[in-house]
Amino acid sequence: SRGFLLGCESGGSVKAGREYAGGIAGRLSGTIRECGGITALDGKAYVGGIAGSAKSVIDCAAVPTMLFAGKSSFADGAYIGAIAGELTDESRNNIFADTSKFNDSFDSARGLGGIDGISYAGIAYAVSLNELAEKAKTPNLFKKVTVKFSIDGKITEVFEVPCGGKITDLPQVGNEQGKYWRWDDFGADCVTFSQTVSGEWHRMITTIATNEEIPQILVEGIFDDEAYVVAEDAAEFALKNGFGEGVPTAAFRVRVFGAEDGESTYTVRCLAEEDCRLSVLTDAGWNECEFKRDGKYIVFELNNNGIFAIEKVIKKDRTPYIMIVCGAIILTAAFAAVIAVKRRRGKNKAE
Repeated sequence: SRGFLLGCESGGSVKAGREYAGGIAGRLSGTIRECGGITALDGKAYVGGIAGSAKSVIDCAAVPTMLFAGKSSFADGAYIGAIAGELTDESRNNIFADTSKFNDSFDSARGLGGIDGISYAGIAYAVSLNELAEKAKTPNLFKKVTVKFSIDGKITEVFEVPCGGKITDLPQVGNEQGKYWRWDDFGADCVTFSQTVSGEWHRMITTIATNEEIPQILVEGIFDDEAYVVAEDAAEFALKNGFGEGVPTAAFRVRVFGAEDGESTYTVRCLAEEDCRLSVLTDAGWNECEFKRDGKYIVFELNNNGIFAIEKVIKKDRTPYIMIVCGAIILTAAFAAVIAVKRRRGKNKAE
């Protein structure tokens, strides 16, 4: 299309099916002047923070964020620039944000030149965000960006942050019907364009385990799908910290990461021998604790980051006692038999 654009602003996202995605214009056979774009762009070719393709761009400013629908680098596409993918006539005094220090959540303009990947002094060149906001003909555009948070299509919260600022605390969402909500990744450490963030409901996990083929430790609770448990060998620690005269057959420090509801106490299952004694380290020292048996596992309560030790119970050999008792019974029976025989003989003589 032909035309002349003056003093226009754009924000948000622009997506092209294949070619011609621009913050102000996708394709224009004319001039764009004193415009500003703070836009996320998605296209395969002819992509630019101000124009995908234009005749001329003058006195414009852009903070582009390149998304590229899964492409990993700017070299994957053709005619891509922070100001314009392609310009066919004289252009001058265009600036774009030097985003080399931005985070890696998106393919922002790290190393991307002003026009078709190349920067030109006085024509299209990079500056800092602060300098861009001071020099831009549309300064208010670059002062802040708006991030809206949407759950199931409904906007629940709205944040305004400086361009390039961060959102440290995402909106909290309560659990519903055994599911928890996770926000999509949107580059919260460095927000460079206005956008609406959504997410998905995920089913809660109630048991996590260590990585052995037959898990040594299982922990029951409420977890997201990134939660995991680490069981550190604590046998040496137990011996150095007053475990007692015995030597533990196993000791572990159990740490849970990613508990969805912030639990501090869990039901722990530990693979253990049938005859064992359980001790848990408390502020008062080692305390012997009761447990339940479930197959090869013992089941007990433990605080997160808690330490426990298992000690094998050695049964005393009762064989000598049994032999003594049996011998005594035999001797008693034999003695009784002898007495009975003597009495019978005495009785016969008397007759």
